[in-house]
Amino acid sequence: CVLIFTFIWNWYIHQAYHTENHYLNNFEWFRKNKEFHFQHHYHPTTNFGITNSTFDKLLNTYRENK
Repeated sequence: CVLIFTFIWNWYIHQAYHTENHYLNNFEWFRKNKEFHFQHHYHPTTNFGITNSTFDKLLNTYRENK
């Protein structure tokens, strides 16, 4: 059940990142994570996390937003 919820949540957030004017853009946490996520598109070997950077920091794939 937790795995299914996690998959659905990650899928939903990922879709929201790529949807212009999504209502979640009203939230600071979303905009911050969206910037983090788009670093992955510019540097494909970094920032795999969709909703946070925890595992990227643990696995040394984290790249600071610049």
